[in-house]
Amino acid sequence: MDQLPAEELLKIEKEKLKIILSGISDAIITTDTNQNIIAFNIAAEQISGYRAGEVIGQKIDGFIKIFDGMSEIKCDEYCPTVPIKTDEIVFSRKNSRLTGKDGKESFVAITTRKITEATETNIGCIIAVKDVSKEEFLEQMKLDFVSLSAHELRTPLTAIRGFLSFLEKPETFGKLSDDEKQYLDNAIKQTDSLVMLIQDILIVADITEDKLKLSPMRTQLEELILSIVGEYKEAAARKGIELKFIPLPEPLPMVVIDISKTKDIFRHLLNNALSYTEIGNIKVSAAQKDDSFLEILVEDTGKGIPQAMLPHIFNKFFRVKNRPLVMEGTGRGLGLFITKKLVDLHGGTIRVESRVGEGTKVYFTLPIKENVTTLR
Repeated sequence: MDQLPAEELLKIEKEKLKIILSGISDAIITTDTNQNIIAFNIAAEQISGYRAGEVIGQKIDGFIKIFDGMSEIKCDEYCPTVPIKTDEIVFSRKNSRLTGKDGKESFVAITTRKITEATETNIGCIIAVKDVSKEEFLEQMKLDFVSLSAHELRTPLTAIRGFLSFLEKPETFGKLSDDEKQYLDNAIKQTDSLVMLIQDILIVADITEDKLKLSPMRTQLEELILSIVGEYKEAAARKGIELKFIPLPEPLPMVVIDISKTKDIFRHLLNNALSYTEIGNIKVSAAQKDDSFLEILVEDTGKGIPQAMLPHIFNKFFRVKNRPLVMEGTGRGLGLFITKKLVDLHGGTIRVESRVGEGTKVYFTLPIKENVTTLR
């Protein structure tokens, strides 16, 4: 049997590839090393609004734009032309925005891998694009509902807290029996907890919608830490835990921070430390890391976090549970997520070191200079 010419074999292989790509529900775009489009399946046509004939042989960024929030992702990032040494995914984004023909917009998840020939030479990229617009719409509906509910709850809670504050006044509090004083104390604690939950929900909504902004000003950090630690002294004492701030002999440089949001950072970290520490102490310290940042350390002698869970602790709604020790704290899985976003918003970094049964150390940085960034 005569062997088909190489040109015919290539044509057959191209047709096979075309048939395979047409049956894939996700958009598949392949490019050469110059970022020119060499394959564009039906799903890619649908999501972009372009026909394959319009784009084949053309540079991909002339037709498709990818955004992360409001920032455009450069073509060299999601479709790299430089030699790539890995066979793994070279680019991945779960929640991006794709704009195509006439401004057609979709929310997408993107994954890019390199294409290699038999000699392991990089000959281009294959880009898989999954349309997640429906999921994004449903997520936005849930977010809007939760945010609206939180706003509606805040007003009556403010009124309730006001009435409780009236009962706290000496002329009223002194007339209460011991049991009534205990009931009042519990009511105040639960109300404050609910107020904080609503505040957290609204912050998460702002983070999700890229609405969270800073109002930075120069501040003496030691004074702020002393104030926050003072708020938690009584709660720590009730558990028999020593809570203290360890200042340096010399004053630290002033920081450029949003005071309210920085207080939220400390409150979330101290709430976690108190929830998961049954014996020992909680210490807060700060030192100058370099010319641009101070580094703050919040450490406790609590139950600790398993190493396998450390990569996930900043995820939204993630709560640590370890075996045989179970974290019985009352957290909602939002504190560390919010904390990281607030630190990021200041242009800082945050990291955690922990050993089960020994305790946890949380390090984060705040800027000395006016280099505060916006949340990305």
